[in-house]
Order: sequence, then C-alpha cells, then structure tokens
Amino acid sequence: MTSSSLRFPARQGSGYAHTSNTPYPFKKPRPGQRGSGMVEFSLIVLPLILSSVGAIELTHWFYVRQAVSSALVTAAKAGSTHHAHPSSIARAFTQGVTSLQAQNWHIQIRSPSAAVFHDFPANIGNTKHHPTIGNSYQREQHQQALEKGWVEGAGPQSGETIFQANTLALRLSYPYNALVPGFSALAPG
Repeated sequence: MTSSSLRFPARQGSGYAHTSNTPYPFKKPRPGQRGSGMVEFSLIVLPLILSSVGAIELTHWFYVRQAVSSALVTAAKAGSTHHAHPSSIARAFTQGVTSLQAQNWHIQIRSPSAAVFHDFPANIGNTKHHPTIGNSYQREQHQQALEKGWVEGAGPQSGETIFQANTLALRLSYPYNALVPGFSALAPG
C-alpha cells in the first residue's frame, strides 16, 4: 500500500484560500469583518467565566453551610448533655468550625428558656450552680403537672410542657465570607 497526499483543487470564486500542503481549506474573512472572531470569543468567554466563578462560589457556600450545620449539631449534643449551658455549646461549636476560621457567629438558645428551668427544676447530683430540667420519667412528670392544675401540663411561667422543656432549640447567625469579593452580597442570609 502506498501513501498519497490529499490535494483539493481551489474553486474559483469560492473565497477559499488553498495551498497544496493543507488538506482543509480555510475561509478568508470578508472585508469589514476583521476582529469579529475576537468579539464573538469575548461574548462567549465572559459569561462562561462568570458562571464558572459563580459555580465555585456556590459550591463553597454549600460546603460552609454543611460544615456549620454539622458543628451546630455537635454543639446541640454538647448542650443536651450539659443542661443547655451556653459555654459548653459555644466550646463545641468553636471546635467544629476551626477549619472554617468562622468569626462573629452568635448562637441563640431559643428553648429551653429561663422560665422553663423555674417551672421544671430537678435536683440531680451536684447542680447548685447549674439549673437542670429532669428528663427522666417525663410522662409521670406530665401527670404531676396536670394534678397540680396546670392547664394541659404547661408550666405557669413558661407556658411549656415537660416535653417541650426537654427540647433544645438553637439559632445560629454567622457572616458568610465569600471567596470572590462581591459575592457575599449575593449569598442568601
């Protein structure tokens, strides 16, 4: 088998430039269209770059959100085992977000409130300095509250039942630090 080179004859008036060494002819630009390729390229590349940067920023936002949520779950576990003590919650959250270098965050303990600790006090071990809520035998505690005449077992100061009193609810506020300047204004609250 022998090899042969490909040759395409140039057509007259077709606008194709052709040399014998190039198998594929290229079209000559028409007069007045010089630089149009550059404009078309920039029209495509700029939105592509912006969408790529936006996708990276969105991925970073989801990562931070997931890491902060995981740290908040850890903080809630620490709070539930230390009678919702704010320092144990803050310490656990800080340990959970060390990789993010999160600053200016604020955790609000929404439940249980101070009134709940007054309505449902528990004397468990050495808890003089830290108020506690009994979480054992909640059904029996609820029955005792009903026998005291509390409406639907809700405490007179807090208005919550023993079941609601044993629910830890936290709210976290933190600023999002974007990778790209200007994108933090677009990040959802």
